[in-house]
Amino acid sequence: MLDAIESLASGFALFDPDERLVICNSKFRFAFSLIENHIRRGAKLEDMTRRYAEANENLHGNAAAIDGFVSKCMQHYRNATGNLVYLAPDGLWYRMMDYRSQDGGGMVIHTGITESKNHEMQLLAAKDQADSAN
Repeated sequence: MLDAIESLASGFALFDPDERLVICNSKFRFAFSLIENHIRRGAKLEDMTRRYAEANENLHGNAAAIDGFVSKCMQHYRNATGNLVYLAPDGLWYRMMDYRSQDGGGMVIHTGITESKNHEMQLLAAKDQADSAN
């Protein structure tokens, strides 16, 4: 099974019904390298998310921003609602998709989208420039 999840193009993590990490691949670990020491079997998702938020310089150590980030991520995971797109401290963009399993656990698919996000921002800038020229 480890071979199969390691071969995925995206980061992958499986959590049990108590939101504890069961298994993840190296791409997931890479995306969260700021907290790699805390990504281990049995770690609670909310604890890992909080540690990531606290280490994330984009949140500037702002307690309200950190709490908001954690709350948004956990709500997204628990409700498995669509995509969550965010900018990582290293300037890379990611899309997280959460899925629930029948046993109450969940899966996180974590995909790098920097290239498409940069293209999107270029298109928006070009549109804004065209709009202001009119």
